[in-house]
Amino acid sequence: MTWPLLVLGAAFIVAYSVLILDEGDLGPEWRNAMLLTAAVTWVAFGVDYVVRLVVTPMRWRWHFVTHSVIDLLSVLIPLFRAFRVMHLLREIPYFRLKTGNAVRARIVAYMVGYAALFVYFIALATLQAERDAPGATITDFGLAMWWAVVTIATVGYGDTYPVTLGDASTRPGS
Repeated sequence: MTWPLLVLGAAFIVAYSVLILDEGDLGPEWRNAMLLTAAVTWVAFGVDYVVRLVVTPMRWRWHFVTHSVIDLLSVLIPLFRAFRVMHLLREIPYFRLKTGNAVRARIVAYMVGYAALFVYFIALATLQAERDAPGATITDFGLAMWWAVVTIATVGYGDTYPVTLGDASTRPGS
């Protein structure tokens, strides 16, 4: 199931991105197609996890659950499907080699891939939350990416920042 899940995981990334980045230009049929893609990936990842759990001998099931955390999270939390795609890269034949170059390549690929996906999805999630908020400084994907990169780099220039979480003075009862 590795290759189909890789394809479905990539399709989820595209569908989720299109849904977030859509500013109303996407027709209802395309929007429904993106939602269907997200739903199909959820079902496929869920079926894959359940089948692997069921075929695991009873005495090894707890081991399977504790060592397949990303797999379980990819079923429960949609954004983890993208990280599952990275996790599935271990099935690429070159990455399975035990040579020094293959191990280094695997580490670099995982490090760069996870970091890029992390920043990308932080930017998408922030854009989704901030885009229409009153006084928002993060109103398009470029600004969301800028904010995510400078925040991860701990630079935080202050030119863009989230406004959707109010401070204590704006909460009821303060």
